[in-house]
Parts: sequence; structure tokens; C-alpha cells
Amino acid sequence: MKASLKLCLRTDKETKKGTSPIFLRCSIKGERKYYNTGINVNSIQWDSKNERIIELSVKDKKAIKTDLAQSGLLDRMKVNLSNKELNSIRGLAMNIEFEFSINNEPFSSKMLIDKLKQKRQPITKSENTNGSIASWIDFYATACTKQRAGTIKCYIGLANHLRDFENSINRKVTFQNLDFAMLEKFRDFLNQEKNQTNNTMIKQISTLKTLLRRAEFRYNHEVNDDYKNFDNFKRQDASFEVIVLTKEEFERMRLIDLSHDLRLDRQRDVFIFSATTGLRYSDLKDLKRVHIKDGAIQKVCFKTKQPLFIPLNNISRNILKKYENDEEILPVISNDKCRKYVKEIAKLCKIDKPTEKVRFYGKREVQVVKPKYELIGIHTARKTFVTLSLNGEMPQQTVMAMTGHKSDRSFKRYVDVAKKQMVEAMNSVAVFN
Repeated sequence: MKASLKLCLRTDKETKKGTSPIFLRCSIKGERKYYNTGINVNSIQWDSKNERIIELSVKDKKAIKTDLAQSGLLDRMKVNLSNKELNSIRGLAMNIEFEFSINNEPFSSKMLIDKLKQKRQPITKSENTNGSIASWIDFYATACTKQRAGTIKCYIGLANHLRDFENSINRKVTFQNLDFAMLEKFRDFLNQEKNQTNNTMIKQISTLKTLLRRAEFRYNHEVNDDYKNFDNFKRQDASFEVIVLTKEEFERMRLIDLSHDLRLDRQRDVFIFSATTGLRYSDLKDLKRVHIKDGAIQKVCFKTKQPLFIPLNNISRNILKKYENDEEILPVISNDKCRKYVKEIAKLCKIDKPTEKVRFYGKREVQVVKPKYELIGIHTARKTFVTLSLNGEMPQQTVMAMTGHKSDRSFKRYVDVAKKQMVEAMNSVAVFN
């Protein structure tokens, strides 16, 4: 069963302002149901062929003769934000369809749209925030019950940082007064007062911008437009070291006898399973036996909501077989405990090569050298999967498809590490050197 999903402009529902609502139309076996995206646009800005809003040129705008028509036009920023929202809605609908299919559950257009409404239902709790962004984030975090616990924790942490910032400047931060200058001050506050690395600070600012967009477009708050053009620093992930296990270190961790310590033995299995499938911790935690089909992991990625297809190999199959009689498919524990135990295992494996860690705080560079095992966590397993796969001559696009990487830029770091390991391997061959 396949759903036809199409974004369409309902000009039959044109408003007094001359704009029309955009609906997502779902068709299955002749049954049609519609979902109102909540986005309105003038018909002259709607590209029906590509199902997206377009920005008008100056010449096109001048050709519009009526003030009424011009009043409903979206500028470049709102065009981009609206298209992003439309893509998000369509993507969510596609993921709902995939969830129905992977569970072999029959579904109709009505069921799909009802599920979409449920996932995107507006928050109905009353808000009394007096324009305070921190208070609004508190309201949103407590009322938005469908977000993950980690995401809610991130929102609450951001609200607390905003309050500390308000205390430092002796001024409340509101939707109206958060201009470019105040955003710069908040950025510097996170760097200097909160001692956050540039990447941590950038994530905080990015989360703030996401919530401001949500407050403006879904809750009709009047928000100062400056946040839309606040580019912040560029993330520096590409220049950072990528901590991965070499093939020899991977084998050491896989083969070490931990039968004397069940606690470490089970977490070693979780780590190795991740290192042979590329699954994130969140997907390891979410993994169920129903996700194993036809010799592969087939599930929706917990983080990105995109479909994953990862063939099992001998190592991952044997790990699953080891726990086939347990209630859970894998003995996944909390992220913090798992990280702690993985470091302990790596230390037992003598993975202790001095490794440099470099971080930036504003323009200040801090270099720290630690034994490698102190820098290893559960996410190291996913990174190890990528580099070992590339070193094993698995095509880059295949690896990216299994891990869910979309950006060549973010993936390039692993390619560089794989090449570096190849150079080190060549230099270690005595007969060649």
C-alpha cells in the first residue's frame, strides 16, 4: 500500500488578505484526506509543479498592481522558513507511512492524517509569559509532552542560561528586545561566563533560534527579526580530532575475556554491536526484535526519523543470538553508565595511546593530552564503524546510507581519518620501510 502525498494550495479557501492555505493531500486507493499546514501564501508565490513557495523578483513585485496582493507576499527569509516547515510536515507524513508499513499494519488516508494531527497537535495549555523568552521556553518544555526527554532537558537548560544572562545584564530578555546586539552578548556570555566550548555554544544558539521560529510561526508571537540573520560562529567539527578505534584496538576489545565481570561483558557487547552496525545510542536503546527483518535492521532512526536499513553481519548476529532468551534484545543501560563502563573496558584493553584533544572557547584554543581510553564513549563505536567500513573498501555512499549521514561535509572527517590510518598501516610494514 502506497500513499500519494502532495502539497497543494487551496485557492477555494482564499482569505480576505488575498492569501490561500497550503494543505497536505494524502491519497490512498482513491480516498483523499487533507491536512492544513497552517501556512498561507499568495497564489503568485506558489509553485505547484515543485510544491514549494517561491521568492518573487523585484520586477515581479512591481508588476503586481493591487496593494491587497502585495500585502500577503513573503520575503526571502519567510519563504525559506515556510518551505522548511512544509518539508518537515511532508517528511513526518512519510515517516508515519513507513511506520505503518514496517509494522505490516493496514492504513488509510484518514489514519495517516489522524496520526499526523496527533503528532503535530498544537499545545493547548494557556501561556502567561509576559513576553519573556525564558518563561515561554519553560511553558513550551512542560506542555510539549511529545518531545524526547533529552530535548526537554536541553530546552530547560537553555531557559536557565537565559535567566543567568538576564541577571548578569540586569534586564529581562523578551521576544521584542532580543536584537542582534543582545544575541552577540548572550553568545559571549555562554563562552566566557558559562565556559562553553564554541560547539556547545553554537548548539545553544541554534536551539534558541529554533524555538524563536516556533514561537513566531506556530504561536503567533511577535519576534524581533534579527535572530533570522544571526549566523553565529561556524562550527569547527571538521577540524577536530575524531576518536575511533583502529582495527587492532577493535579486535582487542571484541576478544578480551570479560566473563569474570558480567557488567563489563554486557556493555562490551553493546559497544561492539554499535561498532558493527553504526547505530547511535538512541537507536540501540530503541531497538526491538520487530526491527530485525530478513537479516537486517529495519527501523526509523530515533534522531532523524528517517528509515534505516542495516544488514547484519556475523558479529552482530552472534551478539543478538547471545541475548535471544532475554526480555530485551540488547542489555542497553543509561548513556552515562555505558560511557563509564566503556572507558573501563578500553583501559583493560590497554587502549592508552596519548591523544590530544583540542577545543575552542571563543578565540582561545585549549589543548589537552589524555590516555585514549579516557576519550572513548559509546558514540566512539559508531565512528569506528564508519572508519573500519571505509578502510575495508565499503563505498562511501553505502556507509552514509547505513549511518544516515546526509552531508558530505560532516562525513569528510571520517574519510580523512580512514586515509590517515591507511598511511600509518603502510608505514608500519617493515619490508616497505
